[in-house]
Amino acid sequence: MPEAYPAEPWHLRGDFTVGVFLVPAGRLPAFEIPEGARMLRLFGRVVVGVAAVRYGVGGILNYDELLV
Repeated sequence: MPEAYPAEPWHLRGDFTVGVFLVPAGRLPAFEIPEGARMLRLFGRVVVGVAAVRYGVGGILNYDELLV
């Protein structure tokens, strides 16, 4: 049974953390890139970004997100 969500617009509060890394191209695991996208390469390294969001107290929803 799907969870019920409150009506939009949502008022959210939380913490957002982001990191950007240069990873040697040969150290990346095998993965597929969406059609039309490409990796950003700098001097034999690939730019990799990671973001984590924790929505919590003071907002209408409480949950965590991880983006890579």
